[in-house]
Amino acid sequence: MDVTHYSVIPSYGRDYKTLDEARQAWLDGKDFTIQSIDRNNGRQMSIRDAQEGGLSVQVRYNKKRDIYVWPESAADEDEDEYIAPYGRRDDEGLEIE
Repeated sequence: MDVTHYSVIPSYGRDYKTLDEARQAWLDGKDFTIQSIDRNNGRQMSIRDAQEGGLSVQVRYNKKRDIYVWPESAADEDEDEYIAPYGRRDDEGLEIE
């Protein structure tokens, strides 16, 4: 079974506090570390690798509590729009503000 989706965290001890910072780092091609249960766990990747492999990616930021999803499906319709993060949720799945 081929993996088509990865969750990644910023590499080299970096963290991004906001969605805009995380999004810009991903789009700028910064390195991120794959968090997975397959053989790629711990490997580095960037947007270039995701584009070449046709992968979708969850970029974790804000101490791994928030998620930015790429590719941005809204970008197909309007380049100025993008998907908002899922945000933090409690045990019942309700969003925490």
